[in-house]
Amino acid sequence: MRFFMTGLLVLLGVLSSYSELFAHAYLLSADPPAGASLQTIPEKITLLFSEEIEPHFSSFDLYDAEGQLLQKLSFTTEEGGLRAVLALPQLAPGAYTVAWRVLSAIDGHITTGVLPFGVGVAPASKLSAETKLDLVRMLVRWGHSLALVLLCGMFVFAQFIWNESFAELWGLLGLALLASAGELLLYASSLGELSVLWGTRVGVTLSAQIAMLATMGIVLRHEGAWGWVRLALSLGALGMGAFSSHSAALKDPMAMVLDMAHRVAVGSWAGGLLALGFLLRGRGRSTPWGLVLPRFSLFALLSVFVIVGSGVYLAFQHISSLSALVHTDYGQFLVFKIALLTVILVMAALNFRQVRRDFRGEYGQTDLAPLRRRVWGELFTVVLAIGAASALALSPPPNVVPMPTVLVREGDGLRITLTISSLRVGPAHFGVQLRDAQGQPVSAGVQQVMLEFRYIESDALGAVHAIAEPTSAGDFAVHGLYLSVAGRWQIAVRVRLSARTEDMRAVFEVQALR
Repeated sequence: MRFFMTGLLVLLGVLSSYSELFAHAYLLSADPPAGASLQTIPEKITLLFSEEIEPHFSSFDLYDAEGQLLQKLSFTTEEGGLRAVLALPQLAPGAYTVAWRVLSAIDGHITTGVLPFGVGVAPASKLSAETKLDLVRMLVRWGHSLALVLLCGMFVFAQFIWNESFAELWGLLGLALLASAGELLLYASSLGELSVLWGTRVGVTLSAQIAMLATMGIVLRHEGAWGWVRLALSLGALGMGAFSSHSAALKDPMAMVLDMAHRVAVGSWAGGLLALGFLLRGRGRSTPWGLVLPRFSLFALLSVFVIVGSGVYLAFQHISSLSALVHTDYGQFLVFKIALLTVILVMAALNFRQVRRDFRGEYGQTDLAPLRRRVWGELFTVVLAIGAASALALSPPPNVVPMPTVLVREGDGLRITLTISSLRVGPAHFGVQLRDAQGQPVSAGVQQVMLEFRYIESDALGAVHAIAEPTSAGDFAVHGLYLSVAGRWQIAVRVRLSARTEDMRAVFEVQALR
């Protein structure tokens, strides 16, 4: 009898632990699975739970890569509440996270979790991988940037250097509008759906630029104080491009401010050169060069200081190593841009010295032909530099597609190394290396290696787990879109060993970039 009671108690203990294991509505499977990177937008997401859920007290929220709530998803239940089918809206390419909170209809407990996935997100590439640059989009971006820069600079020239009515402004304004609309259409084409434009930062920025340019056309004929309105609109249209630039992805207010200042300084310099070129082409004889040239020289000098200072700061933010400067498309375009800027600075210095000699009484030269050639030569080089900047804007910077990040934790005779192929929001490869105190691979007795990803900047998003599969002795790996939101993440590596009663655990904290 005593043996029977002992056996009964053991059986009850096993059954009670088994029921605790499956109490609550836990997620058993998902379609698409967590971390999936999809080529097309799924019409629905299906989640299978261990217990029936209560629909009236359950919710499924969709978040974007910035951690912003997009909408609460509508859903239906099947198989008596075990399966939840979520209806997805039309989505732009990017990383998304579904955060679920369900109430078990069996035991009344609430469970939460997340399901990260990506739509049209390219896998993280290695540093040496070749980036394909869309030539058509680059040319349109070049024309767009050039028109905005020159338009803004000519308005600066008219307000601060010499008030002249330039008929060419209409042509520049038309080019800026055409290029802005062209870039918006190309962007919409890449997304495959016009309606999603209004939910993207690039779409909103381009639309706002078009609205500002259209307003500028309305007030272009008016004189007087309307000149300041045109200037403000042109500065806004040019500067707001920083909101959808690589600098915006840095989440650094200083980078945003310096990016705007960089654009305005380039505009003041390049647009001023164009205005000088127009004056020299047919109106030079009546222009008071002794007044115009010193004023423009001062603006050009200030612009150079801003361009160089902001450019150095932004370059250090985007380029993390000399190797990245040499072996990435972004770094090579940056080197080309710096080389052009160096040529421009040399030409500007020579022009400045020659102008002081020619127009300040030392030689009393009145022939404008040498000045005209120097101005147009300098402007031509600036145009090439803006082209290089346009290629930069369409190339991923190395801090967005970084070198693999290697993190190490040691304890109790075990060294756990976590290697992450990319800290960019999107698909990535996560490798776990297990080594003993002598540096030898640890594979015998390893029952399971699991990674837990937890977004720590918001309580609305829970954790998602992934089992790492063995790849070689002591090496394990998992691949997927688990870093689905920009910000700080905690990645916990749990190693289950047969020789230990408790799991070995190493916790790492990383910053995911947009």
